[in-house]
Amino acid sequence: MSGAVCPKCRGKFKEFELKDAGVIIDVCQLCRAIWFDKEEFWSVLKNKTAKKQFQKQGLLRKRNSRYLCPKCRSPDIFLEQGTLPMTEMEVEHCSFCKSFLFDDKEYLQAKTQMDENAVRLKSTLNENNLRTVQYNDFSTRLFSKRLKDLNSEVYEFTNTMEKPDKAESVADFFSRINKASALIFKEPEIILFSFFQFLAICIAYLLWIQILNWIPPEVWESSANSDSASAADYILTAWGVICVGFAALPIGFFTACIGAVHLLNQQGKESTISRCYKFVFPKIWPLWIFSWLDAWITVSRIIERLPNKDQSSAIEQAFAEAMYYAWKVGTAGVIPAILTTNNTLQASKSSLGFLKSKASDILKIRVGYSVINWVVGILTYVSSCFILANSGIIREEIYSSMYGILLLLGIPIFIAVGLLKIFVRPLYILFLFDLYSDYMLEKRQVVTIPSKNTDAKTALWFFAFLIFLMLAVILFHEEMGITKMLTYS
Repeated sequence: MSGAVCPKCRGKFKEFELKDAGVIIDVCQLCRAIWFDKEEFWSVLKNKTAKKQFQKQGLLRKRNSRYLCPKCRSPDIFLEQGTLPMTEMEVEHCSFCKSFLFDDKEYLQAKTQMDENAVRLKSTLNENNLRTVQYNDFSTRLFSKRLKDLNSEVYEFTNTMEKPDKAESVADFFSRINKASALIFKEPEIILFSFFQFLAICIAYLLWIQILNWIPPEVWESSANSDSASAADYILTAWGVICVGFAALPIGFFTACIGAVHLLNQQGKESTISRCYKFVFPKIWPLWIFSWLDAWITVSRIIERLPNKDQSSAIEQAFAEAMYYAWKVGTAGVIPAILTTNNTLQASKSSLGFLKSKASDILKIRVGYSVINWVVGILTYVSSCFILANSGIIREEIYSSMYGILLLLGIPIFIAVGLLKIFVRPLYILFLFDLYSDYMLEKRQVVTIPSKNTDAKTALWFFAFLIFLMLAVILFHEEMGITKMLTYS
């Protein structure tokens, strides 16, 4: 690189030969920075694992630097700055000529870390067959397992902590509103994102009760008096899982969009609907998986809280509530972590690190949010009883009008969900993202808008198939034999 100068100190580069590698590199005579041309770095490094990792991921937390590339020598080509995979070292890299720039001694540190991590990674891959963790991060099974492992670890952590006072938590929740409200008024698309979540839940509820209209009264009575599960129970459960999955994608996606508004504002960038979509879309697959699992756990817990003939013991109920509480607290940082890390393994670890770093604040926010949900839920329950008592439908045999009852109960449910989703949950999300931004600053992490990801399109195709399946079931339920199974089970 004859005649080139160091972009950092303007010192002259001088060629040095690394005899062991048979490679000639350029070293700045002033700051001792090392410049590696296209393949020189990998020839010297002799680490195929690290090279493959870089080819897959590129620089992590990548951003443009203020340094022009000394090799390309163009006023429009700046070096990119970011963390080299499998290391903690920040380097400069030119995406055009594929060269690297290391500060003095950083190359040796990076080489040491890469060699150590390559050995550790190879050992892990051989022992546990975790290649998909590195190269196929969108596996439903793997992500679900990570989240369950996270929940177990969080349960042990939260079980030793004292729950914050409810009144204090509610007061803390309201004390944070001013900052979040200012952002909502500044960026009104947050309300739009919240409305789309509310709309998805309403549609999913209406789709779910649709199948109840096919079940005759005698089947309801038989099911109520039976201690064993019938085909109708299995079909209702499967249909419920599908409906929850339908709502989970927009819930996860638009929740992340609300968080993207906060992250973009933190970086001083303009927040628009289009920019938020581009920010979130590459991560839509893990967001959907997490939201589907989270929504199903939430729905199951709500159903278990309702009075029924198979009511669990007080001890079992208390344990179930503790596990649910641990799940909600432990996953508070999952969506922020998904948006700001490279894979769901890192997201799970970051979420746990976030909890341990900000435990007191997270617990207060969660308890305050839960209290508000409980208050709205109780008011919804009371209003539901009032509606049923004055509708005349309760005077009929209840099993003859189960579909009508649930359709009627949709009114207070929609009102409650609308209040929470449009006016309360955005605040909760912004509180968590604000806390997570503080956590990132403490850990010196940098947010970057992710690049395009073809795996995200797979999620949309799967979502389209799910919608097609639901429409097929609704339109052709008699031809598919579902009505007969529900009737004669």
